[in-house]
Amino acid sequence: MIAIVDAAILLGAWVLSAVLAWRIAQPGSFFFVLDHPNARSLHTSAVPRGGGVAILAAILIGGLVAYAVLGLPTEAIGIGIAALGLGLVSFVEDRYGVKRRFRLMAHLAAALLLLVLGLGIEQLEF
Repeated sequence: MIAIVDAAILLGAWVLSAVLAWRIAQPGSFFFVLDHPNARSLHTSAVPRGGGVAILAAILIGGLVAYAVLGLPTEAIGIGIAALGLGLVSFVEDRYGVKRRFRLMAHLAAALLLLVLGLGIEQLEF
């Protein structure tokens, strides 16, 4: 039974991600940002940015559903908060540009939050 619930949550997050990514790629969306090519770009014409917002939203919503339904450990909330913070900084970077030192501070803050919650490298299972 758990496998069916897991699959339903994953499928729901995937569908949500696809729908949100499609919506974000529309010019009328608040999250719509075009990436214009420069000397370092692999693309030759403008392409939409911001699909990470859709993926992050789907992961966070799917994670909240999994937390509520499957009883994930409370550390999962901390991981979600760290991911949300980094996603916010990444979106602001896509939209307006953010200095490297601020992005580095955001990544360090997210890592520090995970360490404060007791989530170090030794907790990972390989």
